[in-house]
Amino acid sequence: ITIAQSGIKMKTWVPGFTGFPIPANLVDSSVRIQGVSGARLDGRGQLAGFHLVVPGLDKIAVEKAAPADPFSGPVVPISQLLHPSPQARDEHRLKIEGVVTFRRAGELVFVSDASGSLLVRTEQARLLEVGDRVEAVGFEVTGNRPAELHEALARRLGPGPQPVPLRLKAQDALQREHHARLIRVEGRLLDRTVRPQEQVLVLQAGEAIFPARLNAGTQPDSFSDLREGSILQVTGVCVVEFNEEQIPQTFQVLLRS
Repeated sequence: ITIAQSGIKMKTWVPGFTGFPIPANLVDSSVRIQGVSGARLDGRGQLAGFHLVVPGLDKIAVEKAAPADPFSGPVVPISQLLHPSPQARDEHRLKIEGVVTFRRAGELVFVSDASGSLLVRTEQARLLEVGDRVEAVGFEVTGNRPAELHEALARRLGPGPQPVPLRLKAQDALQREHHARLIRVEGRLLDRTVRPQEQVLVLQAGEAIFPARLNAGTQPDSFSDLREGSILQVTGVCVVEFNEEQIPQTFQVLLRS
């Protein structure tokens, strides 16, 4: 079980319950836990955090139960999650609505609304398609890239408009506001690689060099006819990588087909 308080996450171990489902009513509830605290060390033997060992689920008391309907909360504009706030974030589930622009079955979707786009990690991705209008509730996760929703529940509301890609020059894609957006960009093919899990095109436009990635299960070796030096136009979701200071460093394009 993972718990969070004041932005700090802590693993809670319940011996004897490995492999057994934890009661769903605990998820998103405010709880009080009695257990033994232990230190968590990194590979160099330095303190990396703490964890709790709890004798049993009877030592986890629900102080404020989660809503019976996890989708009952208000919709939060995606832009509100993407821009850092000086105020503490809500550690409970957040709800968004939008249109699916990219899907990787059983793993994740990218969702866009009128204000922005973000990644949603959800097992329900297998039930969704590009162009579906969806709502998702999940826990906000931040790090070296804009916010994402993890451990999310998602469901289809109906058909939505087909996503329209933003046309960009490669040198303009390396910006925070383009992260997670559906884009269309052009480049000269430098290399083509087929890996067990994906196919990768390496493209260059001006001084910008970037990969375009396609999941191997989508269309096996679908790039076999492409030749180095060809000028290609690719459409997919832009994923920008940031350093610890949140400065964009590189970007890649996730292809849908």
